[in-house]
Amino acid sequence: MKDIIKKTTRIIDEILIYFIHNGIKDVDIKIRSDLKQIKIIFEISDVKIFRDDLEEIERYLSLPYQCDIDEYFWQLNGIQEQDFNLELVGMMINSYVISKNNNKLILELIKNID
Repeated sequence: MKDIIKKTTRIIDEILIYFIHNGIKDVDIKIRSDLKQIKIIFEISDVKIFRDDLEEIERYLSLPYQCDIDEYFWQLNGIQEQDFNLELVGMMINSYVISKNNNKLILELIKNID
């Protein structure tokens, strides 16, 4: 259970870094968990995000889950020149849902608990 907590907080950290890097200042985070999965929900208000940004997020988060990346994510973190690692987050989660309604963006990440 300790590892899943660390992985969850690292996922949150990477997503927040991405959003802050892109000028987002108002983010609410909800975490819902049960014995089978953890859901991390980001609600971003007054968002001015462009289609290219959404496509970038979806491209990275659509990468298939990779058990090896999930297990060794901590060693990979920080090796890239950019300040965030959305592609690693994509390989650590099992699915996601992203929606935009008016000026609100909702990103839900789902990670199964093994």
